[in-house]
Amino acid sequence: VDQAMSVTPLTLPSHSSMFTGLYPDRHGVRDNGRFLAADHATLAEALGDQGWQTSAFLAAVILHPTFGLAQGFDTYDAPFDLGRGGSIGDEILTRPAEAVVAAAGTWLEQARAEDPVLTWVHLYDPHLPLRPPPELLARYGDPYTAEVARVDGAVGDLLRTYRALERDRPLVLAVLADHGEGQGEHGETTHGQFVYRSTMAVPMILQGPGLAPGVRTGSASVADLMPTVLDLAGQPVP
Repeated sequence: VDQAMSVTPLTLPSHSSMFTGLYPDRHGVRDNGRFLAADHATLAEALGDQGWQTSAFLAAVILHPTFGLAQGFDTYDAPFDLGRGGSIGDEILTRPAEAVVAAAGTWLEQARAEDPVLTWVHLYDPHLPLRPPPELLARYGDPYTAEVARVDGAVGDLLRTYRALERDRPLVLAVLADHGEGQGEHGETTHGQFVYRSTMAVPMILQGPGLAPGVRTGSASVADLMPTVLDLAGQPVP
């Protein structure tokens, strides 16, 4: 989709919209560190009610299960201690794409072949503080671009793991970001203060039965993720 937008340049509110189909004024999560109420139906709950196996693998403490996004997931892998001190960029509060994808791949290999699966894989690397592998930094020259390449490679590794399982089910794939990064535009180095396109425009890539290849013109929101995935999976939309 060529005009995909976040609902807000903040991680937790944006993901809450992805998984409920609601905007922040409806789901109530207006900032990081707030809580998604249990009475909001999530994508994981909707698919779990239809017999799907559901799992999530998180890369940062900011999506800790305490904040409510774990509802509906059979497995919610977020091995972070919410009580530990430090900033969000500390290694004890985040984990790299390779570790997240390895955990997700192990779960997929062990999942029941007879039932469909929902797997949410959250990758955090193109986010300050940037720590790209030296070989990628040498190749691309820019830390942010190197971290984007790192995530791209990790997604490829995960897809190869899934396809090697040869599961007899169509793959519905959604790749999108919760927000962008200022990169100095409008005087903003990171994100969270302004709502210019630099932090609000996001990639949104969808693959599934009935979707022809190509770029679709028009606007979309990260809040469209839940109803779109349910529709592509042939499941009812709340």
